[in-house]
Amino acid sequence: MDKALFELLYTSERRDEVPAAEVGLLVERARRRNAETGVTGVLLFDGARFCQFLEGPEGAVLDPMRRIRADPRHRNVVRVHESVIGARSGARPTANTRSGSAWRTAVPHRYDAIRVSV
Repeated sequence: MDKALFELLYTSERRDEVPAAEVGLLVERARRRNAETGVTGVLLFDGARFCQFLEGPEGAVLDPMRRIRADPRHRNVVRVHESVIGARSGARPTANTRSGSAWRTAVPHRYDAIRVSV
């Protein structure tokens, strides 16, 4: 697995035919997988839209992104930002959901220019 740290921010939408309750199951699976692979971050979900910040080894961060792009439960997947980083931001383990108001404190200041509408 890659040792270089990588960060990625993406947005997507839940397809209308996918029950919002199913998202909880997705979050639990992602939480376990991310803990095993060293990925941390923040997930925002407003019932229809996702915004997620991931950080960790490059391969471990890009792998969930490939799964999300291929997952028929997601649509309009957009990579907002990605970069190699020198150190983690201090974000907590990923797949902990946050409200939109918690976004500013959960994600590092370098994302101040990104406006997230949730």
